[in-house]
Amino acid sequence: MRAIFLSDAHLRRETEANYRFLVWFFKELKENIEKHREAGANREAVPASWEPPVDALYIVGDFFDFWFGRGQNYYPGFRKIIRFLQDFQQLGVQVHFFEGNHDFFLKDFFSRHLGIEVYESETTINLDGRRFYIAHGDMVDRTNRGYLMLRRTLRSRPVRVLQSLLPPRLLWRIARLSSDVSKSMWEGAVREMELVDKMCGFALDISAYGYDGVILGHSHKPLIWTFSVKDEPKVLITLGDWITHRSYLDYSDGQFTLKYYKNDRLIEKGENPPFRFDENSG
Repeated sequence: MRAIFLSDAHLRRETEANYRFLVWFFKELKENIEKHREAGANREAVPASWEPPVDALYIVGDFFDFWFGRGQNYYPGFRKIIRFLQDFQQLGVQVHFFEGNHDFFLKDFFSRHLGIEVYESETTINLDGRRFYIAHGDMVDRTNRGYLMLRRTLRSRPVRVLQSLLPPRLLWRIARLSSDVSKSMWEGAVREMELVDKMCGFALDISAYGYDGVILGHSHKPLIWTFSVKDEPKVLITLGDWITHRSYLDYSDGQFTLKYYKNDRLIEKGENPPFRFDENSG
């Protein structure tokens, strides 16, 4: 099995670098799946250099820098990237969408019209027999009361009703403004490291409930951190972002690898080596 996990692309405009690179990345994933389908059962026709096709795609929040939709109408700048998600589905890829602190109210469009499973908060997934807790991660820090209040307000019923009444152009302007306010509560290198520390503590706590690992977005810092609970190996993975790092988690047949799309400078640092559970553990 091969699964791709990514978060915090913060897509706004097709002209921005993070959007362009993600389009290229999705294009390569799609072409690889199509090549494997063409080869079919003839495994001798598959060169060793080909990566295995993707079976599942997990988008772990803040994929869009803002989102408000109405029925099948949404911000037109997202059309190209949504077309890729539809293509993946048609190719048999399981697409999973998590709401973030910038993109929510996703079910009305992605579940109802595209049939994509949307998670409003956290869920448990199974990867080759191991249990993982997965969420965007914006609820890990319970001390940021200002953000928690903003989160409740933006997801409230009055706001939902309001967005159904406003003209689309005004709605998109307000959405971008709310995105900027939310972002201002989290940005900064010091704040990022504080958040990662809290995520490590959260992973320690939640892993005591039988999870083998935790996968989170939100911090914008790519990290593979291994630890143990009652002598059992555990792992926390934070996915980074597509603004600075262009990082994603590539899970293939038991191995977790943080990769950086067309970002050789980060690859050369040698941080976060691949992780695999010991076959004798668990």
